[in-house]
Amino acid sequence: MTEFSSSGITNKINKLIEKSLASKKPFPHTLLISESRKSNQSLVEHIAQRLNAKLVVANGSDIERPGDIGGLLTNMEDGQILFIDGIHRISRIVEEYLYPAMEEFTIDIMIDRGPSARSVRINLPQFIVVASIPDEGSLSKELKSAFLCTYRFESHSRDELKAIFEKELKKSGIIYDADVLDLLAEKSGKNLTEGMMLLKKAVKYSQMSESAQLNRSVLNECLETMGHMPADGGGSIQNRTVIPDEIKREVWRRDQGKCIKCGNNESLEFDHIIPFSRGGSNMVRNIQLLCEACNRSKSDSI
Repeated sequence: MTEFSSSGITNKINKLIEKSLASKKPFPHTLLISESRKSNQSLVEHIAQRLNAKLVVANGSDIERPGDIGGLLTNMEDGQILFIDGIHRISRIVEEYLYPAMEEFTIDIMIDRGPSARSVRINLPQFIVVASIPDEGSLSKELKSAFLCTYRFESHSRDELKAIFEKELKKSGIIYDADVLDLLAEKSGKNLTEGMMLLKKAVKYSQMSESAQLNRSVLNECLETMGHMPADGGGSIQNRTVIPDEIKREVWRRDQGKCIKCGNNESLEFDHIIPFSRGGSNMVRNIQLLCEACNRSKSDSI
């Protein structure tokens, strides 16, 4: 699993897992800070496998009401892992139920409505929450404090990328030359998402070739034929403002496929809240869905 680690994250987690198993104490709630869903998912699966724990996966945007989180937590088992992908997207009211539950392993559920409404406290099993966020600023201090372990994925080293590419190429069944791994790592510029996109193109192109073999010549031919944007995003502002597909999917899910201003679900555009020319980024928190009319209206007012 170390192929999806960065700065020894997996090694650190392995040590913590060993201590948890040896002491028979629960593994601590863990927060992963990364925009790479593949890295997050891989690491969570690794933790679950090493702990021999069942894994429940939930998307933060699907947890909208207290009943949603209550249903998840009351169905957990001792030692079971709840992975909340994009925990920053849960509502504020859900947060107020979640972080006390993570610390005290109890949850207060409202029964009935009106004058007969009453709160019932339910004891919860010793569950484990592993959650992901794209950046540190996207989570409230209260909820962040419930996570005893926090890990940030930095850029991947060349060897880490090569290990990932080698594993994926073996799964694809493509015959490849070893030096292709170096070229893929060089072209991806320490960016896993970029590297996986390049690899996907290379595999597809190789399968379409007569030899069905991937070497440096075929890879360069693939990039020339199918197009390639440098991983460092260098060059024009137009290149740097291209929003990665992974970010677009996250924003689409968060904004529920409609304009956040008027609710229109047609002629939608991905908009930088803070324009790139003014220091804005391609982070999820700086992208929103607007319909064409609302986006033009915003542009006129800037």
